[in-house]
Amino acid sequence: MTSAQKFYLFSLVLMICTAITVVILWKMTTDFTISTTGFAMIALLVLGGRYFTKQHVVDERDKGIMKKADSFGHSMFWILFVVGSVVYINIFGYDSTIPSRWLLFIVMIGAWIIVVMRSLSALYLYRKR
Repeated sequence: MTSAQKFYLFSLVLMICTAITVVILWKMTTDFTISTTGFAMIALLVLGGRYFTKQHVVDERDKGIMKKADSFGHSMFWILFVVGSVVYINIFGYDSTIPSRWLLFIVMIGAWIIVVMRSLSALYLYRKR
């Protein structure tokens, strides 16, 4: 397993731990704003990137996989964003508004989706090639 694969696996495990932490905080406090503090674990990705990519030599294959994985992660985010917006409008109507306390939560979920989809697609592409 290369250091890039280890990094993507680390990212995936960290995102699973982040989701579990947010759900536990949400159930304990029953408040969105307090449960969003669990998303601070996403900042640990910086440490993982520094630890796993110290001695990593990037070749053409790795560049291609990283580019495809980033593209897939961002594409899935935008697809889910559009689908979520359409579903919200169909359920609550055009005149409804999103509560402001949900906005930070929505942004953090977006970051979570990007990292999870990027990690899953990169691990798949490394196994495929």
